[in-house]
Amino acid sequence: MRSLNFYKNEKGGFKVMDSKKVLKSNKGFSLVELMIVLGILAIIAVISIVAFGNVLDNSRLKADMQQAQNIEKAIQTYISETDDWDLSGLGVADGDDTADAITALVNGVTLDVDGDGAVDDPCGPYLEDPDGNATIPAQGPGNVGFALAVNAADQTVTCRPVNADPLIDIT
Repeated sequence: MRSLNFYKNEKGGFKVMDSKKVLKSNKGFSLVELMIVLGILAIIAVISIVAFGNVLDNSRLKADMQQAQNIEKAIQTYISETDDWDLSGLGVADGDDTADAITALVNGVTLDVDGDGAVDDPCGPYLEDPDGNATIPAQGPGNVGFALAVNAADQTVTCRPVNADPLIDIT
């Protein structure tokens, strides 16, 4: 038994269609329509992955800048407590790797104030290392460490993340 369906046409009248014809005319999405939707979704996915990658890189760079400020403050605290502008109490000299100074700041230092060979004044630790390995690595893309500059004449300390040799500059 056939059933008839009534549809309103564009002229305001009614159109009578057989139910078999109605089923045949509503087949679903074509392959082209599905491919267009998949293409749009792929473009959105690529854009979001690139944007997320940039967010991670920027957050790592900001973390390095914050860590550089922490190292600066630790060096300034060390100098204000010890008046050691050449950082010799940390066991480092001009041109040494900054990692040596950071390790000394994490572990703390002991000073022989009167020169008799005995430890007179334990100082520090000035930095806290969450990993417990006495190093604070740079995290930003391309950064390999921190460059440290100490100027005794101006009494300034600067530290910044670098992508080259992380050396100490003492003037």
